[in-house]
Amino acid sequence: MMVIFTSRSEKKALMSTRKILDTFADRIGNDTWKTIITEDGLSTVRLLLRKHATKSTAVACHWLRSRNRSELLWVVGNRDKFNDQGIVPVHSTKKNLRHGEWENNWIHLPAIKALTAVASLLHDWGKANQAFQKMLASPLKHKDPFRHEWLSCKLISALIASTGSGDSDKIWIEKLHNFSFDEKTISKTLPNIVNETFAGLPPIASLICWLILTHHRMPGLDKNTGLKYKGNTKDSISAMLSIIESDWGYQKDISVPVKFPHGLLKTSVTWEKQLKKWTQRLLDECENILRLLETPALRPVLHYARLSMMMADYYISSKPADTNWKTDCDLYAKSGAGQKLDEHLVRVAEQALKIVHRLPQLSEHMDSAKDIRALRKKSPKPFIWQDNAVEDIRHFREAHDTDANNGWFIVNMASTGCGKTIANAKIMQAISKDAKSLRYILALGLRSLTLQTGTEYRQRIGLSEDELAVLVGDSSVRELYQQAQEDSNSEESRQEDLLDSSLHYALDNSDNFLDIFFDNNKPSSARKNQAFLYKPVLVATIDHFILASETTRGGKYMLPFLRLMSSDLVIDEVDDFNANDLIPIAHLVHLAGMLGRNVAISSATIPPDLAEGLFCSYREGRELYNGFTQQHTSLTCVLCDEFKTSVSNIPGTLDTAGQDYRKLHEEFVRKRILKLGKQTVKRKACLIPLDKTEIPEDSQLTSLYFSKIRDAAISMHNSHHFIDTISGKKISFGLIRMANINPCVCLSLFLLHTDWKGCAVRLMTYHSRQTLLLRHEQETYLDRVLKRKEADPSGNLSDPVIRTHINNTIEDNLIFLVISTPVEEIGRDHDFDWAVVEPSSYRSIIQLAGRILRHRKPKEDISSPNIAILQYNLKGLEGDSHAFSRPGYETSNRYRFTSHDMNDLVDQSELLARVDAVPRILKPSTLEPQKHLIHLEHQVMQDFRDMSVTGPETLHGYFKEYWWMTGIPQVLHPFREGDTQMQLYLCYRDGKLVFCEKSKEGDYIPTESTFQIENTPNIVEPTALKRLWLNRDYEAALHKQLSLSDCPPETEDTMLEQLSKKYGKIAFPACWSNSRYVLLYSDQFGLWKKE
Repeated sequence: MMVIFTSRSEKKALMSTRKILDTFADRIGNDTWKTIITEDGLSTVRLLLRKHATKSTAVACHWLRSRNRSELLWVVGNRDKFNDQGIVPVHSTKKNLRHGEWENNWIHLPAIKALTAVASLLHDWGKANQAFQKMLASPLKHKDPFRHEWLSCKLISALIASTGSGDSDKIWIEKLHNFSFDEKTISKTLPNIVNETFAGLPPIASLICWLILTHHRMPGLDKNTGLKYKGNTKDSISAMLSIIESDWGYQKDISVPVKFPHGLLKTSVTWEKQLKKWTQRLLDECENILRLLETPALRPVLHYARLSMMMADYYISSKPADTNWKTDCDLYAKSGAGQKLDEHLVRVAEQALKIVHRLPQLSEHMDSAKDIRALRKKSPKPFIWQDNAVEDIRHFREAHDTDANNGWFIVNMASTGCGKTIANAKIMQAISKDAKSLRYILALGLRSLTLQTGTEYRQRIGLSEDELAVLVGDSSVRELYQQAQEDSNSEESRQEDLLDSSLHYALDNSDNFLDIFFDNNKPSSARKNQAFLYKPVLVATIDHFILASETTRGGKYMLPFLRLMSSDLVIDEVDDFNANDLIPIAHLVHLAGMLGRNVAISSATIPPDLAEGLFCSYREGRELYNGFTQQHTSLTCVLCDEFKTSVSNIPGTLDTAGQDYRKLHEEFVRKRILKLGKQTVKRKACLIPLDKTEIPEDSQLTSLYFSKIRDAAISMHNSHHFIDTISGKKISFGLIRMANINPCVCLSLFLLHTDWKGCAVRLMTYHSRQTLLLRHEQETYLDRVLKRKEADPSGNLSDPVIRTHINNTIEDNLIFLVISTPVEEIGRDHDFDWAVVEPSSYRSIIQLAGRILRHRKPKEDISSPNIAILQYNLKGLEGDSHAFSRPGYETSNRYRFTSHDMNDLVDQSELLARVDAVPRILKPSTLEPQKHLIHLEHQVMQDFRDMSVTGPETLHGYFKEYWWMTGIPQVLHPFREGDTQMQLYLCYRDGKLVFCEKSKEGDYIPTESTFQIENTPNIVEPTALKRLWLNRDYEAALHKQLSLSDCPPETEDTMLEQLSKKYGKIAFPACWSNSRYVLLYSDQFGLWKKE
């Protein structure tokens, strides 16, 4: 391709630009270059320019498509130097040096600065107490009576009490301003009130105290104690602060007296000067702040103030003491030769104010991805709906003259396999402020899905390594995934690093505070955090972002919060999360709305109440944003699927917005159902009867259950096999879905050793409790052989393993069988011929149905069911009162069925007619949650979105009350509750494999006897070994990894041990560590409990 580069770089950037472009192209003018170059070469040029870009860089690249046509490919640096077509302007206007275009939305910056400065100057005032100073000198001998932030607030309370301020803020602020407060009076008053709540504080004092109180942790209680506040309404700041006591996380050793023999910093001239300056500013802002108390703007103001102060505190605390600091103060803020207390307070205040000043820039001027050619191209015919959705949005914006700050709420309900992932990217570009750029977060629930999506974005959208970051929590997972990509023979699958190893960003000197995230002593973590904050498109598990709203201790929320300030949010497969997790997700959506970002949710099976609940969460957050910016921007909803796009403004008030959205959603779903009903039927289901009278003894219950599953598998194979043209044998690929890991393994062992009545079977067990390396190998293999996108179902029979099994069986019928847990339902692009299902929920049945004929499209409706659902699940057969839980929705007595018989819980005629998403997306007019499986799921979603219920456990309590000022909502609904896992490592030592636990010091300690783990390499009888689809071997897999490195023979054992520590991770529930369970391990089946 022939390209022309045009540079308008200035100052030092001019020299670096010329140096780079001179290397790759011929200079044909002062700052113009021309060359013929490959696409990869052009990507390299762009990357080099971006790495060396500064504010003075401006380079445009044009592709000469023909004699009379060129195309702007990209601009690096300052885009204002060119117009939208990359043409250099010949006239100019004056530049707006005041940056009013982004500061106009930040009219409350003076109030934020005043609150932040005064809170920062007082945030560690409580460290002046004698016990804290002794603790700094000798931490093992001395203890603090209360946390210092509690004492800092109590000093303010004592100041107010000693001055008789009452409800007036001006009196106590003037006392500070005049520096006329009496240290002895305050010190004498404090012990009398140190255990009291903050009831009766003046309004601004309440705000200052909350900022100080929360600069390390949110006030909170343990879950059991917090439950006593369920249903408790707190509709004002004073009501909220009036119940916070020292035992909300601030008590230490209350027997230690609180004394201040060294005074309260009145000897510090510098602190006095700053306190006088900023208390005067606070007095000037008093009326504005008091007005804020009655507006939605208060919450964003406090969030920004808290963020700024916390970041400043972290930054200043990471710095050494200033050796030139002049003071008569003998109080310290840090141990050793640390900062003096007055130095720390003043430095934190100064830095916090710099951060506040940078907030508009961090919100509005972060880098975005532009000039993305793949998104400009027309989609292939099966995915033309993506372009139609973009066109509908564009027409709507033009017709309604939509404001650039307009809020957008997107619901993408396209069916599985219709291209929702690419559609989301196109839609997010269409709703961006200029309708041409991308800056958003794609949050997913699974690591595997995150990596797959990252690959798709690189290959199909063409995002470069400086535009896309893909983050997963475990670097080992990423490395194994990249190996699999590199092993592919397809040129298309060639991968760049998912996370660039040499990130460069032109940072302003005033952004030095961001160094707290970019620690040079931890380069890997620093690179990850740089990518997290700066790269335009960020694909990661939602766990990275949920911290922005759910962190109750420490500063882990700060970086996600900063990222969300500048990025739209897309949550993929949003209905994959359980009901408890939806509350934290709603908090995150609310936060995105409060920060002025757009939100999209995506899934083919979104229940209407879930969509409405998240819409209301966004609408409530957006109301805070409008109050903060004093704008009245509208909220636009986009509902789209593969058939149609609906774009509408929600005109109603805050109280009626939910009802308006409900009508819009119902109308869209009604039309969607009509379209779905006209599609070819690919999936039908039937129930497999289980007669309890056939079971003479409980000991035979499991064997009978497993026998029914085997018989159902044979029946499904007989109806849905295909013929191998080479051998003439009848082949099928089947899936058996079990609800839990233990029954999954036990069923696998049963099926390996049972009689298959003339059929040959090759089976594989698939669940999450397997070593990382073996699970990766298994998933890589299944992803390859079960993709089956061709119309011919036998397209995967050329796989060497599969062909060997076909050739080596004497039976005419051969079943390739995966026995799995719910891990197969989400995130795997697998295509089976049929399935047998142990039921947990209607949603799981629909999700699993998406793995049957996933990509293949029959020409006509299938004639017989290809999904068999067991009449009972195993828990129900055993008489468990909550049989449809973990997994499932039957989680409490409120959500409990009167029967666990699927004959009673589902409409068999509907299943026999077709299995699709309709029962999930269409809510019945009357709910009977005790009687019907799908009704219970809709009831749970209805309860989730119910905004009429009050208290910290509800959305109403978090959005409309003041529980957000505490950590109680997060304690009552922790994200991924019950998912606490312990990590073990299957380590190679002295030629043996040993389970080890990693200590805090990094040592690997053998734990097989501690956790009673038995290795069972011979659990499969020799005669049954041939029935294994893949004969997996962990040690052989380690040697394969070893072969990929240039390791000398004498260090092989050492290298194998290192590899096993890296790839031998296996997780199990933390609650097992204190139990008497005996655990069994096998390379074929992973880790499970001995029955």
